Amino acid sequence: MKYIQSLQRALDILEFLSGEPQRSLSLGEIAQETGLHPATCSHLVGTMVDRGYVESAGPRKGYRLGIMSHYLNRNRSPGGELVARAQPLLEAAAEELGEWVVLTTMAGTQRLVLLELNGSSRAVQIDRTASRLAEQAYDSASIWLFLAYHEPAMRQRFIACHGQPEDCPDAAAIEARLATVRRERHCLYRDSSGEEAKVSYPVWDG
Repeated sequence: MKYIQSLQRALDILEFLSGEPQRSLSLGEIAQETGLHPATCSHLVGTMVDRGYVESAGPRKGYRLGIMSHYLNRNRSPGGELVARAQPLLEAAAEELGEWVVLTTMAGTQRLVLLELNGSSRAVQIDRTASRLAEQAYDSASIWLFLAYHEPAMRQRFIACHGQPEDCPDAAAIEARLATVRRERHCLYRDSSGEEAKVSYPVWDG
């Protein structure tokens, strides 16, 4: 699949701005974080200001997300019915296990956290603002779970975007690992010391 570079760059800017909603960011900060040439960054930000997706905080005061970025999602809450139906079950799991329990989904080639619960204290704490992009590397059980059940074209796009996983040097090694996940219907992730650190299960429709 051929990617439109200017669109990719514009989306990088929007995602960076969304991660810093409480402050305005200078063009220099935006360019440095996204790896863009300052002139290219200025043109892209200027276009998005004209369209209302980014707004200026004032002369030399930086930029933040504009009202149009919120308008696009005005009729939809992240996760919608899935979050509402899963929350009671996840609360019970977090309380019983005394561990972090997270509900995630894929947004293109990135992992999006929809709901995050902390069961490490006696009372389960819910992070209601958890909707965020998660880590983009392969150090997540849910990433391997998503890759196992997505179509091959999506897996190819993900690997093209994020690179080859260090512990799977070729396509055959990746497919073997994904076949194991599908067979076991869950994914267990071990950290660098070999400890079982994370486990992920799919949510099945119906």
